[in-house]
Amino acid sequence: MDTAEKVFPRRLRLFMCHSSADKSAVREFYCRLRSDDFDPWLDEKNLLPGEDWEREIRKAVRSADVVLACLSRASVTSEGYVHKEIKIALDVAEEKPEGTIFLIPVRFEPCNVPERLRQWHWVDLFEERGYEKLVRALQSRASALGVAIPPTLPAHLFYAPSASSILITPDRRDIYCADEIHGKIVVIENMPDGGGGLKTKDILDLNRSGSAAHPQRLALNPDTNVLYVTDPLLDEIIV
Repeated sequence: MDTAEKVFPRRLRLFMCHSSADKSAVREFYCRLRSDDFDPWLDEKNLLPGEDWEREIRKAVRSADVVLACLSRASVTSEGYVHKEIKIALDVAEEKPEGTIFLIPVRFEPCNVPERLRQWHWVDLFEERGYEKLVRALQSRASALGVAIPPTLPAHLFYAPSASSILITPDRRDIYCADEIHGKIVVIENMPDGGGGLKTKDILDLNRSGSAAHPQRLALNPDTNVLYVTDPLLDEIIV
């Protein structure tokens, strides 16, 4: 593992098959996955102007660790590119060893699962513990690949749509949340020995005079006394 991988360990790569009719729900799902330090691929976030759309999607599916087939009543009853994406994912799934968690149908609402996806156990995101079940499956896949992801805490305690990523210190006492929209780092204290729970410990405002910060990736040096924050829009690393 090189120095860059030690500072920014590879996250679990996810591809999200979805219908254009579900864009709003998919965007929220994408933000939640990013806040839990996964690496989801979404066309409107990852495709660049001028790129061959179909070619890049095929490449993204093949490089993904897990494909999430996002299903709703609209997506399963309408025609569209989502069905081509699922076909690509099915072709790649056939190449995986038996028992590999690769293709996960994710229902946003009660709906029929397409026949060709029914051999895989699906998860209902609309159920109370649906997202938690999905995360456990993703953790299992990450463990099989040797990809490190942070331990999962109750999602509702720290999840916010503007959180682009989180970082948990090695002793698991502090959680750093990058607030990309407001340009801040929220430091949350984990208190497992005091009856459990989380509380806000500090808020680091990265906005400087005349420029707005957009923090995304976080990393600590081995002594945990220096925090590195990437800001791709400003093309900077804030220390």
